Amino acid sequence: MTRRKDPSETRTPVPAEDIPAFDTVPVKYRHDGWTPARQKAFIGALADTGCVSRAARYVNMSPEGAYYLRRRPGSESFRRAWEAALDLGVQRLKDIAYERAIDGQLSPVFVAGKLKGF
Repeated sequence: MTRRKDPSETRTPVPAEDIPAFDTVPVKYRHDGWTPARQKAFIGALADTGCVSRAARYVNMSPEGAYYLRRRPGSESFRRAWEAALDLGVQRLKDIAYERAIDGQLSPVFVAGKLKGF
């Protein structure tokens, strides 16, 4: 039995120009912390997935850490980018759901290990 692919891995990413620009949250540097690059990657992943936990997992951080970063002093620009990216991600999910509702999606049907149809 094969594992289903995560739909967020098969979709094309949001174009870079659509991802909102923002000032990163000033934090004490840690190699495993919320570096500026990790913050930018998180916002991009949030725009792609529309899901905070998946975006956090994408950058190897916890969702709780993302919410904590969002509440820190000096995070106003990050918060605005978060909201804009989340709106982009949710709209993408709505578009995908609509497309599947109209066009359908073929799923293979296996019986005793043999393909019987779609």
